[in-house]
Amino acid sequence: RQTSLRMRILTQRKLKKGQDKAILKTRLNVNVKSQIGNDMTSWIYYPRNRKCPEHLVDVVDVFKSCENEISSTSNNSKGRVSNEVLGYVSPGLRDLGYQVEIEVPGGKKKKIKRPVLFGKDGSISVYYEVDAYNDETKTLIEVEAGRATDNNQWLKDLMEAFLIYDARHLVIAVKLKYTKTNKIKEDFKEVCDFMEAIYSSDRIKVPLEGILIIGY
Repeated sequence: RQTSLRMRILTQRKLKKGQDKAILKTRLNVNVKSQIGNDMTSWIYYPRNRKCPEHLVDVVDVFKSCENEISSTSNNSKGRVSNEVLGYVSPGLRDLGYQVEIEVPGGKKKKIKRPVLFGKDGSISVYYEVDAYNDETKTLIEVEAGRATDNNQWLKDLMEAFLIYDARHLVIAVKLKYTKTNKIKEDFKEVCDFMEAIYSSDRIKVPLEGILIIGY
């Protein structure tokens, strides 16, 4: 009888343990899904042990509102270049208080310049250009398309953001998934994999409060 009772207790414990694991797995899946978004717009905020600030969630919502026009997974918009994508999200970003790069007569662009070094009499001696900037939240935004990973343009954006004076947050938007020369490119995944390595290693100290990667 004691052996039979012990077996029943062990069986119940195994069942409960299995149920607890299933509940935990479900909770984790729900949490991940809520963070990375849907099939057309995904995002991850780094470091991953901090909650994404609301003002950056607002930026994600701007990209989501333009999904039909900019999604790299849609046949209607998958060929968009970065300037076209920026053009679609610009109105929403301006509503959030961002200065956004604009085109001026003659086909030239009016860039957003952010200082890196200062020289004589406090003048700016070195600066980098960004796609958008919010002076209140000190957030930089860079929108990339096909060159994001092929030419490591996103890495250039990252390094420049590290050096820009008073920058606190960085948003890099890249294509989620697209086909190039009969090969499937997953820029969002590739960038996020690299970001995981940066934040998991002690070799680089990130001089920013947080970095948001958006896949559109």
